[in-house]
Amino acid sequence: MPEETSTRDTAQEWTRKALLFDFYAPLLTKKQCSIWDNYYQMDLSMVEIARQRNTTRQAVHALLKRTEESLELYEKKMGLIEHFVAGKDLLLQVDKRIQSLLTDTVTNRGNQEESLSGAVAEIRILIQKILDTY
Repeated sequence: MPEETSTRDTAQEWTRKALLFDFYAPLLTKKQCSIWDNYYQMDLSMVEIARQRNTTRQAVHALLKRTEESLELYEKKMGLIEHFVAGKDLLLQVDKRIQSLLTDTVTNRGNQEESLSGAVAEIRILIQKILDTY
């Protein structure tokens, strides 16, 4: 277990870092990717990573910090995560509205709107497929 547990990220911060890495890892060096993966995905401590690489904990810390700064800069310039989150939020809103429409159709109009219900159900399936790709 890493010794940095008191400074480990909150779930929200961890999620953001995971997204940053998912979107921008191809822009990093192999060394940056490897150390990031060791620390954030394999949950190794900085000391463990430093021992494996025959370096210091401070060097690992500095590389992680520089990597995070690079990832944040990429996001600031390209905004891929911002667009991803906005798109996903919109799809969730659409899905919620369609579910409401289905509920209203069944509750208020019964089977009179069967074709509408079928169409809406198909749309919901398509939206779920889109959401699953995120």
